[in-house]
Amino acid sequence: DIVIDMKSVPLLDSCALELLVDMQNQLKKKGRDLIISDMNDVCTDILVCVKLFNEFKIITTKKLRP
Repeated sequence: DIVIDMKSVPLLDSCALELLVDMQNQLKKKGRDLIISDMNDVCTDILVCVKLFNEFKIITTKKLRP
C-alpha cells in the first residue's frame, strides 16, 4: 500500500484528482490500496463533490485532544 500525507496540500485540481485515481487503479490491480492521510477540509470537500471520497482509504493521524 502507498500512504500519501496530504497535510501540506491546500487543494486538489483536476490533474491531482486524475493522478490519485490513476494511482488507485494501478494499485488495485496489484491488490493494494492508496491511503490518503491528514487531508484538510477543502480537499475533503473536493473529493466529496466529485464523488471520489469513497474511492480511497482516508485516515487521520492527528491526535485528538481529551
